[in-house]
Amino acid sequence: NFDSPTDEFSDETWHRVFGPNYYAFFEGEVLYLALDNVHWEHFPEEKQKETGRQGGYIGLLGDTQLKWAEQVLSNQPVDRLVVVMTHIPLEREWGGETQDREKLYDLLEGRKVLALAAHTHTQEHVFIAEHAEPMSRGEIHQLINVTVCGAWWKGMRDERGIPIAITSDGVENGYTIMEIHGSSYKTKYKPSSMDWSHQMRIESPTGTVEEGEDEIIVNIFAASSRSHVAYRIDDGKPQAMERRVTEDPFVRKLWEERDPDLHKSAQEPNGRTTHLWFAKLPEDLEPGTHEVTIIEKDIYGNTHRASRIFVIPEKESPRSE
Repeated sequence: NFDSPTDEFSDETWHRVFGPNYYAFFEGEVLYLALDNVHWEHFPEEKQKETGRQGGYIGLLGDTQLKWAEQVLSNQPVDRLVVVMTHIPLEREWGGETQDREKLYDLLEGRKVLALAAHTHTQEHVFIAEHAEPMSRGEIHQLINVTVCGAWWKGMRDERGIPIAITSDGVENGYTIMEIHGSSYKTKYKPSSMDWSHQMRIESPTGTVEEGEDEIIVNIFAASSRSHVAYRIDDGKPQAMERRVTEDPFVRKLWEERDPDLHKSAQEPNGRTTHLWFAKLPEDLEPGTHEVTIIEKDIYGNTHRASRIFVIPEKESPRSE
């Protein structure tokens, strides 16, 4: 409720229509914790004039909710899978999003945890033990899931008249299926308008390779820092690729070619795509048609592949005077 003077009353309509804003439930052997980390702050009048907004929100769980979570977890065996669900991510690869997340981590120490989040309209896997202290706690695997609306339904329209909705990190709009057996789980991303096999976009090389186009670039939509990614040219041996957290050149191209008069014609790239891989295009390729194949092995042991045809042009002979 954007008119609420405090966070306490910002959820009143939700409470009246749906119920509590945080709760727990079991499905099979798994404990699910649905937590509310959207903390509303009503701005004082001076800041309202300055920003043009009545207020804003931050990522915060609060002591009352954390105490409740502690009581719920105290009755559960340590080997039970816990799925934590929040709207705002707990953290991202480059920093925190929820201010008091460390208190939650302490409650989850030593447990097997999958955290699910949204909010960013991007797709990211974050292995929180790699980025949080102390390192002795049990690892938390967080999946920030891409949205069905992608980039808020922005983008060029496809043959059905539906915006392509490519997100700021280059992911196609879609959803995730979660499969659980006991305390083990797997997640699999499904692009809304494509087959299950469509798990990546080879962004370079494409078509006829132009001068200066010397990199192989692939965006693997649901890959993580622990994915193993390699490329193969024609029938050659697979060669390892390097992951870089950077801007997606395909999203940059869409942005630069957008219609500036249409607000929803494209989504601006965010500069921090976590699932891009790069390799140098071999310099000794013969002129003619070639095929590049990308192979990814994900954290669950699944292998995904995609291929693309490209052409190395004949070099122009120097003209004689």
